[in-house]
Amino acid sequence: MIAGFGCLLRVAFVAALVVTPLRGWSEGGSPASAAPGSGLFVMPIKEGADSRIIKIFDLSGFEVRLAVDYDQNTELGYPCGEWFIPPPNRYKIWIDGPDLMSPFQSVMALQGTGELPQKELDINVVPAGRVVLDAAHIDCPSCNLRLIHLNSHLIGGFARNELTRRASLDRAAGGVLMPAGDIVAALFDNTRQEYVALSKPLHVPAGGRVVWTPDPDPESRHLVAILERPTMITLPSEDDVNPILLTRDGARVTPDFLVRATGRLVAIWYDLDLVQADLTIESETLFMPPDSIRLARPGIRRVESALSTRPSLTVEYELPHSIEPEQLIITQRSNRSTLRTVALGESQDIVVVKDLPPCQLLVELDCKGWTFVESADLSRGLDEAVLIAPQGFKVDGRLLLGEHGHKGRITFSTGRERSVEVQTNEVGEYEVDLFKQQQYQVSADLDGIERASLRRVWKLTKDTHLDIRIPDNQIKARVIDAETREGISEAQLVADNIWLENGREMPSSYILHTDADGIILLPPMNPGTLRLHASAKGYLDSDRKDVQVSNSEERTIEIALDPVSSAQEVKVLLPSGAPADGVEAQLRTDLGTSALPYWTSSADAAGVIRIPDITTQSFLLIRHPAAASAIIPCFAPRCALQSTFSLAATAPPLMIRSMRVNGDTAQYAAVAVRAAAGWVSNRPLAWLYWSSYTVTGGDGIWIGQGFPQAPLRLAAWKGYADSELSAINSLASDVPFPWPSPVELTVINE
Repeated sequence: MIAGFGCLLRVAFVAALVVTPLRGWSEGGSPASAAPGSGLFVMPIKEGADSRIIKIFDLSGFEVRLAVDYDQNTELGYPCGEWFIPPPNRYKIWIDGPDLMSPFQSVMALQGTGELPQKELDINVVPAGRVVLDAAHIDCPSCNLRLIHLNSHLIGGFARNELTRRASLDRAAGGVLMPAGDIVAALFDNTRQEYVALSKPLHVPAGGRVVWTPDPDPESRHLVAILERPTMITLPSEDDVNPILLTRDGARVTPDFLVRATGRLVAIWYDLDLVQADLTIESETLFMPPDSIRLARPGIRRVESALSTRPSLTVEYELPHSIEPEQLIITQRSNRSTLRTVALGESQDIVVVKDLPPCQLLVELDCKGWTFVESADLSRGLDEAVLIAPQGFKVDGRLLLGEHGHKGRITFSTGRERSVEVQTNEVGEYEVDLFKQQQYQVSADLDGIERASLRRVWKLTKDTHLDIRIPDNQIKARVIDAETREGISEAQLVADNIWLENGREMPSSYILHTDADGIILLPPMNPGTLRLHASAKGYLDSDRKDVQVSNSEERTIEIALDPVSSAQEVKVLLPSGAPADGVEAQLRTDLGTSALPYWTSSADAAGVIRIPDITTQSFLLIRHPAAASAIIPCFAPRCALQSTFSLAATAPPLMIRSMRVNGDTAQYAAVAVRAAAGWVSNRPLAWLYWSSYTVTGGDGIWIGQGFPQAPLRLAAWKGYADSELSAINSLASDVPFPWPSPVELTVINE
């Protein structure tokens, strides 16, 4: 029974349906004996604050009306009090009066007959008025009138298929009864199966009438959307759901008319200048998959879509006793924005996170010392479950200084997680449990010996015996002026150590600076090759110097730098016009190898840099934290620069995510950026764009800054040498500015 309306009619259905005037009722509302076969019982209702009270003892002027499901364009009408045989199908039934009507109710006849099961219907009648169609100028014999009720209180109480009423043009010309309130009228061509005219909202007065004169516009495009939610869903707020159209260029188009109700929404867009758009909703609690709407030709589209709750994610985790969970972080995979953070208890092992957006997610379980990440796909709007059950393995061995065990501290880190630290015993023995099968940054420091430390990367995937050996050597470098033989303070030294381990060449690299006497004490170096490259302001960079080192030795290596004798002075300005104090510059012979620059320097407080004369084609690289980096091709003997050079404005940082074709993250992919001077990769890329890396990380991310505010051409690849970058030019991605964050690049040759 639908409450809150004028008068209650109780109808009992038997094999044949009779609707008779009430007889045998007492004034107090108690029924007397009804005649055998009577089907209609009418009970007076006490007066309410917002109900229209009627006592129907004489039903003259009322009709029982039916519309068969397969032909709702035709209505059957029977005066109350007459016998009739109902159709042998499902149909809608309601009661019309002079200025009252009831909602439609569906009735199903028994299979193959016109008989009905014994059934009672409780029917409410509500105030009503008539919609009159002025169709004298409409030449459409196959058209009928369709009416959609818009009042939110009625929409909330009527079933989905009870929102509309249909009538032939002839019947509509005499007036069609509709509950009082707002409606939308439309002309529908049954032959062409399309709408040809749509009204703006019309108000139907109780006991009155409203006239609609259709004005078909063959060039207009309208859209009527009826969005319904399942009845079991209760919204915290009616304003939570907002229907929108999303155009191909990402623009949002809100409806011209919107009626909200607990059960559904009716949204109407008039005169759309669109060919295609996606119909969807903005909501914190409900979800609707985007519905692609084509408006390729003028006309009126009606769309009915069901809403559902936003999906939930169940996260179950099985952790060893040695790992204590702290929090669960749910992030959106496309932009890494945090959606939900849940604090975890010690006895908790299952978490249900509700009302999540329908998209691809990253599920991050933070523990003391570890972070475990899994993916979840909620893009279909369905609930999903994720199990996090890390499998651990054991790493043990000894910490050695030269050939002897030594007490110390060893740290294992994957880069993202907090480090796992272990203390050895007196003879250097250690044991640790790890839970990620990947590369680890391993740091080792000896107790009581400040200089004796080691930084290495090992790939650890299973139970492993790993001895960590710190070389027992002491090597110094001294950087001097080639003419005066005096030490150069604050000179930069790049020290690359290359050695063989199990038949494989292993590298490590250090960037160090000299003291006031031009001296640097190098970290312990593994026996093998030590490759040194020195640079200092006002000097030409040194040539690469290779020396062989042993496990146990003490020596000092001297590197002489030639002063710059002839230089080109250029004043560098920031985008604001201020001097680029501290701007850095370097000269390179190419933009894509791991080779070091042959000259580096920085500007003085006035932004002036002194660029040496060159003997071969080179590239001048310039960077400053407050401006976009620049590359200037140079030809002997000098770079083609004016005395003043202005840097461009910088764009926001660029985040790149390397992806496989199937959408998974691709780890450690090389990154390249196409500049006017050519492809930039490897060390030039890292230096120019303020990054510590030349490849994406274990999470597929590379971040750089100092890019100009302009479109970019980008590539991520595996398997190509730097010299083969031209081969991937046609496969690279063009990214307009402003670029998204992150920019997702499909890895070439993955």
